[in-house]
Amino acid sequence: MTSVKSYIEALRGLNEDERETRQAFLEVIEQETDRMVRLTRDLLQLSGLDRGQTYNVHQRISVSNLLAQVKQRFQLQAERQQLEFTVYEPDDEGTYIVGNRDMVNRILDNLISNAMKYTPAQGHITVCTRILRERIVVTVTDDGIGIPEADLPRVFERFYRVDKGRSRKLGGTGLGLALAREMVERLGGSIAMTSEPDRGTQVKVTFVRALEVQGEA
Repeated sequence: MTSVKSYIEALRGLNEDERETRQAFLEVIEQETDRMVRLTRDLLQLSGLDRGQTYNVHQRISVSNLLAQVKQRFQLQAERQQLEFTVYEPDDEGTYIVGNRDMVNRILDNLISNAMKYTPAQGHITVCTRILRERIVVTVTDDGIGIPEADLPRVFERFYRVDKGRSRKLGGTGLGLALAREMVERLGGSIAMTSEPDRGTQVKVTFVRALEVQGEA
């Protein structure tokens, strides 16, 4: 809020012919406003989880449909950023996750958004699935800038950012991975990250596999 207020005050002092500066200031205000919206949304979601808010975590979610929608949501963004985005759907179309559709989408969206945020143009991002007897593992891999080993143990902490300046510039709130972990755990799964600077990051999310016939979400 302080940043937005300072830019608004600066705008008031600009002359009419300073259009380029005005446009630059407006873009900063827009970015900061978007970041605050994301921060508020994440805080509300975390607050609900902390209060024990009830969610339907027993929905039967088709993995094939889930990944097809993920590909549709992110393909255009990947093309605009000149990234190669590949989603490998499972061969078995009858594979299902048991969980909450909104939560599962939020988890995957967060991980893929992070991968795109920290992968330079011409980079590669892949999403693949491994089907186990009682679990389904979804892996998001990129060859982006990576994370130092010393930071890995803390990346799922609330408000922790590896590079505060870089994260702020790219719109990071420091809550996305913390929220993803809490949602995964609420669904009875687990999440783990491996990474290496300048070589990329891999995040594995394990969901519970739906073995019994239930209503599909």
